[in-house]
Amino acid sequence: MKHLDEKMFAAMRTTQTEGAAAEEAELVKGAAVGTAAGATANDAPEGPNALGPVDVERAFLRIGDEIVPFQTVHVLDGKLSLRLPKTFRIMPEELARLKYPSEHRPGLIYTDETHTVNLAFNLTSTPLNQEELEDFQEALTRMLRSTQPIERWMGEGMETVDGRKAGTCAFVIPTLTSSVFNLMFYSDLEDKALLCTFNCLESDMNDWKPVAEAMLRSMKWEHENDSQLPTSNQGGVRV
Repeated sequence: MKHLDEKMFAAMRTTQTEGAAAEEAELVKGAAVGTAAGATANDAPEGPNALGPVDVERAFLRIGDEIVPFQTVHVLDGKLSLRLPKTFRIMPEELARLKYPSEHRPGLIYTDETHTVNLAFNLTSTPLNQEELEDFQEALTRMLRSTQPIERWMGEGMETVDGRKAGTCAFVIPTLTSSVFNLMFYSDLEDKALLCTFNCLESDMNDWKPVAEAMLRSMKWEHENDSQLPTSNQGGVRV
């Protein structure tokens, strides 16, 4: 695809800095989000589409040892909506610059209170439509596997979300002190490439992987002429 390589390399740099961010935050993680008793990272189902019985449309969801409230959040100027934990907040710009030093950092990053669980959105300027999405996925996964220090590749897939084709891939990358689980989700929005990346420490993967998959599958492409919704105090993002 024309102009694809430049955006792929930018995506690689974004993924790499997210892994570094999770590694730094591990030092202050604490016990805010626990892993279910007896679970280990090796117990997690393989493949990005191995979704467990998780329903993020519920008002509350048990994640590890915590009961977490969920809400619908509108992002990217109201062009998309999805279900997110109410405990997630937009990462402040100064913290984003520190943890994502690349100039290609995502435009919007949600994070939990420990800064070890992150969901980033990047609406790029790269042209992309539904017909090109499978080629986009092939190029992305090929470049990921050839440029990233991947410890474990968990698979890739193509599925339908809100009536649109969307691709996913999942993998674990090592850092100096831990390993980081990454789930990438990509589709098109307004004929541009939309990249969403979830990551957390591998030790939390059992708890968060099925939740992340369900959050991304809850995504809806909103019509531009929808009625205005009240805005929150989180960087103008509508909830």
